[in-house]
Amino acid sequence: MFDGFAVDITWKESPGSKFAGTFTGAAEIADKVFARLGAHFEQFAFIPRFFVAEEQMVTVIGEYRAATSGREITVVPTVHVWRGTGTTIESFEQYTDTVLLNAA
Repeated sequence: MFDGFAVDITWKESPGSKFAGTFTGAAEIADKVFARLGAHFEQFAFIPRFFVAEEQMVTVIGEYRAATSGREITVVPTVHVWRGTGTTIESFEQYTDTVLLNAA
């Protein structure tokens, strides 16, 4: 998953989320973001709907579909902003409805 990421990529999860924070590098992102998401949610997916590319930035508009054990899936509107060079992803920033995400 981390192919193409800069060694010092910066990854920002939305303030107000249970998973909020700024993380640097693949190891920290794997541990502090993906491992925590996997441990918390029984089901979790990002469904992209629209892509907007402008120079060194790609914005992806979509939704999370998330559920903890025994609960129905919650749909959470989300925007991901990726920045980088032509060959390397240097940063990621998440904008999401943290109230819905925290309740999922």
